[in-house]
Amino acid sequence: MEFNKGQYYEGDGATTMVAGNVGLPLTDQGFVNLSLEYRTADPTSRSVQRDDAAALINNGNTFVEDPAQVWGSPEIKGDLKFFANAGLELDQNSEAYLFGNYARREVEGGFYFRNPHNRGGVNDGGTNDSGEQLLLVADLTPDLSGNCPTDIAVGSNVLENPVYINQVANNPDCFAFNELFPGGFTPKFGGIVTDASLVVGTRGELDNELNYDVSGAYGTNEIDYAISNTINPSLGPDTPTSFNPGRYIQTEASFNIDINKYIDIGGNEPLFLAGGIEYRYEAFEAIAGDPKSYEVGPLAAQGFGIGSNGFPGLAARFQGKNSRNSAALYIDSEYFFSDDFMVGAAIRYEDFSDFGDTTKGKLSARYQLNETVAIRGAIATGFKAPTIGQSNVRNVTTAFSATGLVDRATLPPSDPISIQKGATPLQPEESTSYSVGWVGEFENGLFVTIDYFNIEVEDRISTTSGITLTQADINALLAQGVTDASSFSEVSFFTNDFATSTQGIDVVANYSMEMLGGDTVFSFAGNWTDTEVDDVKTFDVNGEQVQNISPTRIRMIEDNLPEYRFSLTGNHTNGDWRVLTRLNYFSDIFEDHIDAGLPIEEVGAEYTVDFEVGYHINESFIMTLGARNAFDNLPDENVLYDTEVAGSKYPTTSPIGINGGFYYLKGVYTF
Repeated sequence: MEFNKGQYYEGDGATTMVAGNVGLPLTDQGFVNLSLEYRTADPTSRSVQRDDAAALINNGNTFVEDPAQVWGSPEIKGDLKFFANAGLELDQNSEAYLFGNYARREVEGGFYFRNPHNRGGVNDGGTNDSGEQLLLVADLTPDLSGNCPTDIAVGSNVLENPVYINQVANNPDCFAFNELFPGGFTPKFGGIVTDASLVVGTRGELDNELNYDVSGAYGTNEIDYAISNTINPSLGPDTPTSFNPGRYIQTEASFNIDINKYIDIGGNEPLFLAGGIEYRYEAFEAIAGDPKSYEVGPLAAQGFGIGSNGFPGLAARFQGKNSRNSAALYIDSEYFFSDDFMVGAAIRYEDFSDFGDTTKGKLSARYQLNETVAIRGAIATGFKAPTIGQSNVRNVTTAFSATGLVDRATLPPSDPISIQKGATPLQPEESTSYSVGWVGEFENGLFVTIDYFNIEVEDRISTTSGITLTQADINALLAQGVTDASSFSEVSFFTNDFATSTQGIDVVANYSMEMLGGDTVFSFAGNWTDTEVDDVKTFDVNGEQVQNISPTRIRMIEDNLPEYRFSLTGNHTNGDWRVLTRLNYFSDIFEDHIDAGLPIEEVGAEYTVDFEVGYHINESFIMTLGARNAFDNLPDENVLYDTEVAGSKYPTTSPIGINGGFYYLKGVYTF
């Protein structure tokens, strides 16, 4: 049984976790092992007040939250994990096995702030001839006879404008969303993720020393979205403020038969030969949200937005289920040409119902140079078929751009809007990789591995950068009968967009020694990784060759992860005491702040230190006090786009995170 309680040095993000594990007999020939974990965590905030929100407050709008927009970890309302593993001996040469899991996690986090003066489709009524921002006002009368004002300049605080007060706020025939949300609003977005799987099989050895493993597996992953503190603007004052925008369900099932056997071929050692077949079924299902999350309300014709603002619901006409199946055959072999030299070879053929077939392989070798040092290497080809979800996902979300908030739709590549902007059917990613390594195991207890790897990927699948829909695009699509073309400012879709080369070096070392009357284990893990975008595809859009990935997005792929990182850990035990210290390092990165084309050229390199002290109170009970990022190191503050954009105090993709130090107390009791 384990109990863990902690929080960040800032006093937020309080986390509670309880877990347990038990092993039980399953008749005299079997066992069952059960594990359960439950966790909750409060949200964190590392925000500064946005300039626009601060200006509203300074001009007398007392309804604006401070901060108006929160950057930090989301609230984990509940995180349940359950795992079971069971085995049963059938006879001396065979057994049945079963393992599976169930997990359910409910999360809620903040979204972008909606300014009550100029949020498009909610408050934005355009500008007058003088360039002043106007308020969007709805006429609620059935015959539009309310004579509602359309020329209210919001000024510094529209709530104090006499025309707004007299002709809108106190007029039942006219309506503006400032009446419901006078300080604007910030949607809360999240949902419930449920994951479950079950594997059942039997394995054993036949009389001819042939080993077999026959199994079936089923798994499902579901996300049920939720958004609150928001509106469907087209419904006017009758709008709900909480919505369920829809669900996505990924289902996978497989059946495997694997066999292996050592075969005497008259050489130094027997040949190890393995083979197998696999049948796989995959499905992706989209289920519509509640009707009011996508309903076209009566105010849509007056310029008000459609659907739950921030994440409109999936309409019933777009829900459905797509599936595919595949069959695979593989052969794997290993052979020792001498006691020191081993070579392996494998080949896999797979046929997909939607992408055709492919054959890939791998060669590997290991040579023991002497009792201390060995070298190893491998070369392989690989592929990754597009998921059913990548080919069929459809949603709309609010994204930040260089011009402010936009409603960006992610659409299937087969959608007419995507095709209009250059989408083509997805194809599998193809890769070629090789690695070489050195292994050293020395008499003094030092163990070291050094590996170089190189991976080239063609036709990498990614979502495009946001592509603006021009009025000409919208007009052409409407003429084709694509009625929702006017609902989006930008579109994005999955595509085989570019090729990359990634190379790097992994170094791992362990050393054990007696020290200070106890035993100490030192561990080092270091990595250098460099990724380059080698080629970017062009697509034909209305006769023009265009690229669907921006230069800033390319820099994010190449430079948003640290090129160098390492950790050095010392773990000392002495009697009932255990002390652990870990030093972590991350080199600098580049950040496209909030994916808006706002570059932070260098998010500086950082060190963090972790501490942990444990004490065995008795043979059954261990107490541990620890701290992650014990010196409360934080990234350099974001001074380029902090208050004037979205209120993020720190670069949001910093490798050390933005929350700072976290301390915890853990107790483990063994019955």
